Amino acid sequence: MEDISNYKRRIIEHYYNDTWSIWWTRKKYNISYKLLYKIINNSRIISFKIIDWVRYKKCCSCKTLLPYDDTNFYRRKWTKYYYSSCKTCMWLLSKAYKIINKDKLSIRNKENAWSYYNNNKTTIRKQKKEYYIINRSTILNNKKISYIISKIKTIRNFLRKL
Repeated sequence: MEDISNYKRRIIEHYYNDTWSIWWTRKKYNISYKLLYKIINNSRIISFKIIDWVRYKKCCSCKTLLPYDDTNFYRRKWTKYYYSSCKTCMWLLSKAYKIINKDKLSIRNKENAWSYYNNNKTTIRKQKKEYYIINRSTILNNKKISYIISKIKTIRNFLRKL
């Protein structure tokens, strides 16, 4: 049995995935049927079935068969291929990552916000000024209401202590 590198194996898998022809793939890469079937069966890329003329793919995480399209799988950037995990599994993975790395992500978000503010100070100030000019009356009313509410809270707290 020939020993093929992972890189060449991936190229063969993608070519077979595009052509869906065992004969063309075998002829182009000059490999035996037995080796080609072994590559196809062990492939993560080619985990497909065609049912009623619809192409289905098995998700590598949850092992469910789903239609192979944009509704069930995310498309990889800059290529025509999709990720091997379905959208729900990718969503769960990203959610778990956000929970585990909450501190690191919050620090990164603060740094990004601060750098954005420093790079765009003048435009941000102009936007705030325009917003204040347009919505001046509502902003002043909200300030009055919040001032009254805070006065009421301080009076309540003072009376409770008595």
